Amino acid sequence: MERFTGGDHYLMEAADCESQAAQLRQDLAEEMLRPFYKLRPAVYPDGNQWCCLYGIDLQSGVCGFGDTPELAAKDFDYHWLHMKLGAAK
Repeated sequence: MERFTGGDHYLMEAADCESQAAQLRQDLAEEMLRPFYKLRPAVYPDGNQWCCLYGIDLQSGVCGFGDTPELAAKDFDYHWLHMKLGAAK
């Protein structure tokens, strides 16, 4: 006789939680590789958008813009990576 009814259900929930935890660890590891995370550019509102700027000014630095800080960070990553790829050619 099984001591706890629905024991398999709890095992399945535990396995699902472990799977979610593994995915979160993977997501965090990927996040830490982003240029935005490594370089820590300045993030500030600029008019009706947000700006992420690495450098002294927009002309000599690398920047990204977006309607939210997250979108500005993604745009910053895009510009940083394309700047590096363009310089390598």
